[in-house]
Amino acid sequence: MFPGVTIYFLHYPGYGASTGTPSQKAIYEAALALYDRVHSKHHQLISFGRSLGTSPALWLAANRPVDALILTTPFDSILHLGQRRYPLFPISLLLKDPYENIRYAPQVSCPTLILLAENDQVVPPSNSKKLISAFRRTVPEQVTLSGSDHTDIVDHPNYASVICNFLTRVFSKGSAPVHSRASASVRAKSTSTPESRSTV
Repeated sequence: MFPGVTIYFLHYPGYGASTGTPSQKAIYEAALALYDRVHSKHHQLISFGRSLGTSPALWLAANRPVDALILTTPFDSILHLGQRRYPLFPISLLLKDPYENIRYAPQVSCPTLILLAENDQVVPPSNSKKLISAFRRTVPEQVTLSGSDHTDIVDHPNYASVICNFLTRVFSKGSAPVHSRASASVRAKSTSTPESRSTV
């Protein structure tokens, strides 16, 4: 799908070959540790996550300089999703890992692509929209893939091309890699522009 690109897949703690116990804290720390281990080996870095994986991907982009962020079917917070699905239960008291993406979105300053499934029954569009509206330092490019749902969005015929086109635009600007710049430059607030939206 992405020739010429090195891809690192992060095993959540406690899964695959990874030791430890899965938790929000452990997963976030694992994402930062992976970045710290590989960033010096690559000219450009992209943080990429899908569904629950959008949370560590966004956390990484908020806490380390990356050149681009790609989120597939992201949510504002697991807490909000739970409260929406189970309105009569005290979700806030029972949930140990809220995965509050909406808290960290304002810290992201790199170019961002958000892919949404038109018929997503797991993450309602309203929850994704709340997350998108929380970005402050960058204006996410938003693409809705028609006819797709939460589980089959990666099989959409335009999924890969949308991502490749986004990365081509990001890296054709000829600027130095973000992750090699001073943190002050990385955190600089971008000029506000209308939100970019499209449906494919």
